[in-house]
Amino acid sequence: MKRYSLIIGVVAGLWVGPWDCKGAGPSVSDRGGSEYWLNRAYAEIENIPDDKNRLALIERIINPLSSPMNIPVAGKIIAKYSKTYGDKLAGRLPMYQIIQGDLEGALLTANSLSDKNRRSAISLIAMSIYNKTKDAPRALKLAEELDGFPRLFVYSRIFQDLALSGQIEEAKKLAPKIVEEAEKFAPNGGGERAKKKNDNYIRLGELFRKHDDFRPVAKEIIEVLEEMGETPVTMAEDVGEIGNNTALAVKILEFVGKPTKNYYATSQAYYRIAFKCSMYGRKEECRPLLSKSLADAKMINNPSEQAFKMKDIAGLQARLGYFKEALQTADLATAAAIKIEGFDKAKILCHITGVQIAAKDLLAAEKTLQLAIDANEKDKTKTNKLQKYMSAGLIHNLLALGKEEEAHKIAAKAPEKDRDMIINRFATHYSSHGKEKALEQYLDSLSSPEERVVAYVAIASALARQQKEK
Repeated sequence: MKRYSLIIGVVAGLWVGPWDCKGAGPSVSDRGGSEYWLNRAYAEIENIPDDKNRLALIERIINPLSSPMNIPVAGKIIAKYSKTYGDKLAGRLPMYQIIQGDLEGALLTANSLSDKNRRSAISLIAMSIYNKTKDAPRALKLAEELDGFPRLFVYSRIFQDLALSGQIEEAKKLAPKIVEEAEKFAPNGGGERAKKKNDNYIRLGELFRKHDDFRPVAKEIIEVLEEMGETPVTMAEDVGEIGNNTALAVKILEFVGKPTKNYYATSQAYYRIAFKCSMYGRKEECRPLLSKSLADAKMINNPSEQAFKMKDIAGLQARLGYFKEALQTADLATAAAIKIEGFDKAKILCHITGVQIAAKDLLAAEKTLQLAIDANEKDKTKTNKLQKYMSAGLIHNLLALGKEEEAHKIAAKAPEKDRDMIINRFATHYSSHGKEKALEQYLDSLSSPEERVVAYVAIASALARQQKEK
């Protein structure tokens, strides 16, 4: 087993103090913030006898999508449990560091892993470096350390972006390497297929570079795309999401012929590119993309598809702080959702309630939430898993509207095995609103270490978000 010297070194000397694993102790605001609660979650891990459950909860603690990324705490966990879980656990850490933007740290961690996990991590790091900095030489140098599919993946993605963004000469230099790697990966014709694909990308890139208006060469573009097995929509998504070339992606989408246009697909493409821009901090590019996404969503004939797309757009508008537009889109999504039945209706209305709460239109939120509750009560088709997500969403919105008694009634109906998301909602609400007494009482009510880990991670996340917003 490899030693994770980097991780262990970071956490040397970190002391975890003793505490009662129930609710006693200083108030949330006096406890040293999110790291205290992550350490508390770490302490509870010892009390979980089942290996499978323990691994899932360890991942919850160190995964930045569910908790604030904290290298000292993550390192301490990995150092302690690496013998038990090996690369199953440590192999995830570089991905979490990439998500948080710590590319240098991810690279150091990746080099401490076993060969298989190291190659996989470095290919993702190389692409993240390229997406963030457009530093092709550095990303390609990292790829040279790899072999097999990971190297081919990096070469191909960078080549495609270079070609489509008009850097034809640079793309041509890289093309032979792709053919060589493809032939190694698939000896029976892999190189020939790669060459043909490369030629199509070069041809497409030259068309894009030479013609500011795509309409005169529309037929030729379509022919190349069809030969590649692509459509204008899938190509635009690749250009916008992977290459981060928003302007070119929009041009490709606008070039799609209106009479044959799949409005759901184009609305989805604009939305996905906007979402990616928001992740990279390019907020100024999001608003026009979301406007285009909404314009196409209005043209969708299927009420269910239209409502789903509009609630996504409204959600992103609200997260970006475009509250006026978010409320307008939410109204449109509600009107579409009312026309449908079943679980989809309840889910969409619940999501819209969250948008209205974020935009501080609480009167509208109360009305929409009641529609969601009614739709949920009527629907008998949803699976237990779907009901778990629905209950958590309703509880989140009820708590935000100050309806704690109703939230607890929904929680009481949930099966024991589905309580993790519900615990997350209550712990997040009480900690983020400074409800010290209610939080202590709620923590005291939790009967298992698994439940307490979920609660502690939720509190840590809520406090980290508050700190970030200050």
